[in-house]
Amino acid sequence: MAYVSALLKTLMRQKGFPLTIDIDGERHEFANAFVVSLTNIKYFGGGVGIAPRANLHDGKLDVVITEKLSFFKFVKLFIKLLRGGKHLDMPDVFFKTGREIHVQAFENEHGQVNGEDLPLQAFDLKIWMTKQPFWFNHKAAASQE
Repeated sequence: MAYVSALLKTLMRQKGFPLTIDIDGERHEFANAFVVSLTNIKYFGGGVGIAPRANLHDGKLDVVITEKLSFFKFVKLFIKLLRGGKHLDMPDVFFKTGREIHVQAFENEHGQVNGEDLPLQAFDLKIWMTKQPFWFNHKAAASQE
């Protein structure tokens, strides 16, 4: 219920903002962006499936964007979001995947990274996916204990 309460407060107080996003070189512009999520995992905030098609291993980020919606459209979106990702099929939801993302919000906006609040600021972010080899020496780790 805390998330629902915070969501309703945000819906009433937060204004939309202009946003430009390039996904693998393809530009998209939003005059009134409201929810912007770039992720490679399905869930955030206690199990909310913002990006139900996300795959941690495909080397891509899922981009989910909505512009500011009326209260009733937002409630409809939220219900579909809670029902297994049906929100991605709504005409009010932009969904795309990509390997290289450049997102720009020129006005000061709120943001989060991994659930941590960022200071109010303009954003000019370039994000890309790369695979890195990971090697874990369990013998060395065991000898340090």
